[in-house]
Amino acid sequence: MPLAVRDETAARRVRVELHNIPPGEAGTDATVAKLGELVRGSLRAQRVRLVALQILQNYNVPNQDQAAAARAIYAWVKNHVRYVPDPTDLETVQSPDVTLQLRAGDCDDHAALVIALANSIGIRGRYRVMGPDRRRFRHIYPELLVGQRWRPADTTRQSGSFDMTSPSLGARKTYTSEGKPSMYLG
Repeated sequence: MPLAVRDETAARRVRVELHNIPPGEAGTDATVAKLGELVRGSLRAQRVRLVALQILQNYNVPNQDQAAAARAIYAWVKNHVRYVPDPTDLETVQSPDVTLQLRAGDCDDHAALVIALANSIGIRGRYRVMGPDRRRFRHIYPELLVGQRWRPADTTRQSGSFDMTSPSLGARKTYTSEGKPSMYLG
């Protein structure tokens, strides 16, 4: 399956690259690795951090309150970034900068944006993928480390709230914010 990667150039134009990814779990691994790379790239620029700081201010988050900061990031993305599925037969991922510019993306774009915003203010994030089995992962969402606990932050669910676990689809796998596999739950 082709993977389209959208990122911004220094001139703020969207650049698209096409890659072939293998089917099944190897394709999921490659896609999440690309998300990790895009998040790292966005953290080198200041736009994501500036948006995160503005979110903290707009939501009146008290100093050093990671739980309130995580909830504010979740609420802002859920309320300001539209969920739009990928084109038929094409997996797309975009940098958090592009998602901020377009204010739209699918579940992987939402996850990357939440993790980038959280990372930019010192909150660790990771990715969780789910599907009926390891060959067919179908959904990805971010988890944020608040205190000693990983909290789901799935901004693409119609209903639900911060720290509400997404319904399990059977197989689950966790990746670091860099996109490296860290745990398989079966």
